Amino acid sequence: MRSLAACWPYGQSDGAPLELVSAALPWSRPCEPGVNPPDSNISTPDPALARESQGRVFDTENPQLGRRIAFIIAVIGISLITGMALVMVKTEVLVAAVIGVVTLVLILRNPYLGLLVYLVVYSMRLAEVFPALAILRPERILGVLTFGLLVLSQLYWQGRIAFDASRQTRHFYLLILAAFLSVPFAYWRIGAWMGTMDFVKFLMFYLLVVHLVNTRAKLRGFVYLQCAMIGYLALDSTLNYLRGALLHAQGIDRALGATSMADGPNELGATMACTIPLFVYFSFTKQLGRLRLVFMTGLALTIFTLMLTGSRSGLIGFMASMVFVWWKSRHRVILGAIGVILAIGMFAALPEQYKGRYATITTSSLDGSSQERLKVWTKGMEMFASRPITGVGIGCFGTANAAAFSGGARASWLESHSLYVQVPAEMGLVGIFAFFSFLLEFMRLNRRTERQMSKEKDNGWAFERALLTGMFGGFIALLFTGIFGHSLTRDTWYLYSALGLATLRIYISERPELAADLRERIMGLAQKG
Repeated sequence: MRSLAACWPYGQSDGAPLELVSAALPWSRPCEPGVNPPDSNISTPDPALARESQGRVFDTENPQLGRRIAFIIAVIGISLITGMALVMVKTEVLVAAVIGVVTLVLILRNPYLGLLVYLVVYSMRLAEVFPALAILRPERILGVLTFGLLVLSQLYWQGRIAFDASRQTRHFYLLILAAFLSVPFAYWRIGAWMGTMDFVKFLMFYLLVVHLVNTRAKLRGFVYLQCAMIGYLALDSTLNYLRGALLHAQGIDRALGATSMADGPNELGATMACTIPLFVYFSFTKQLGRLRLVFMTGLALTIFTLMLTGSRSGLIGFMASMVFVWWKSRHRVILGAIGVILAIGMFAALPEQYKGRYATITTSSLDGSSQERLKVWTKGMEMFASRPITGVGIGCFGTANAAAFSGGARASWLESHSLYVQVPAEMGLVGIFAFFSFLLEFMRLNRRTERQMSKEKDNGWAFERALLTGMFGGFIALLFTGIFGHSLTRDTWYLYSALGLATLRIYISERPELAADLRERIMGLAQKG
């Protein structure tokens, strides 16, 4: 027993200081390093031999070998897992999983990057291009994840959830409420619910843009990427047209998109028409330097694609937006003359089938397509009269038409083919007020913000002014294409509104001396305190 307690090493024993141990065991004494306790047969090992016995794999004095072995084991493990995955899982799903992991890391590091990835996935409709990805719902996962991180970041930094409360956003909330109110009284409640969820998706995207695009550099990055996506859509649709992937309707060959982004000639034409004003203004913004050549190329491509769609509504929207561009110009005479010459030259260069199609815009006689539109517009007014408060439900025009308004032996599932018939028929009086007040608020905010920026002496906000004016021209194009197209759930309305508000918020953040006045006068926020 004495040999176990005769001496203790320097330091502590079972957490007790050396002095306490000595007091408890009077016969004990501390041992010098390398000295064995009395009556013990324990020998002190040689330090050099001890280091040798520990091995060299995880020795801190020689870490290179350990890292190499760990790397080899990791490579073997990843190779085995990848090989098994290639056998058991489709290649598209595996690639999507890898991209998803990388994207997740990027989103966790910076939610703005998640917004950019979401924009690409949403614009390209990857789940439609690669059907194997449809089960993964990449667009929905990315959107919800990025929005969730936005909420968490607000809770972490601000201690509360604080979304934008400007007048424009409040009108958007009212539009969401009107959509929900249409569900209980809809002809097809499930369809109306799905349409309402589209509005909720638009609201999430709107809030992501407003809050995450919070610097001038981020604004440029987002806008450039959006323009690139439209340019890709135009190029892809044109190439498909040249390969023979087109729609032959109304006696002509018509270009259309490969996905639901623009799966019809009129939808593709409207997309081109509302983007062309942006390319016009960016092409003549000196601040962009050589990038103007890129936008000029995009301008030519989008106009050419628009012509190939054979969309009369798209052409009308394009012409209306160009009238706005002409009106805003300081050189109206010169620009007007150039515009007329270009229009005549473009029309002369069109194939005969397109000349005949576009020439019908100026004729008083109605072709079969126009006659069908008039009939369905009359039915839309009947729907509004039958349910004037909340309408027949978002996305339920065709269902209501077939169920109660066909008036013949054969049911008609035709849609409204007009924004100004669709809104009252599907959302009633509540929807009319909510939707059009939202559009008016965007236009008011857009023009006031641009006029405020025009007061800057150094013209340092030239890009932002071009963006605002181009989006306003795009809105005009959509308002005119809406005469012949049901575009209530077109995302462009809500994207342009979000970008306009984000631009104003950025301007206010860099002009704190004007913040109080601008927040109250343009954003519609009450003064604090």
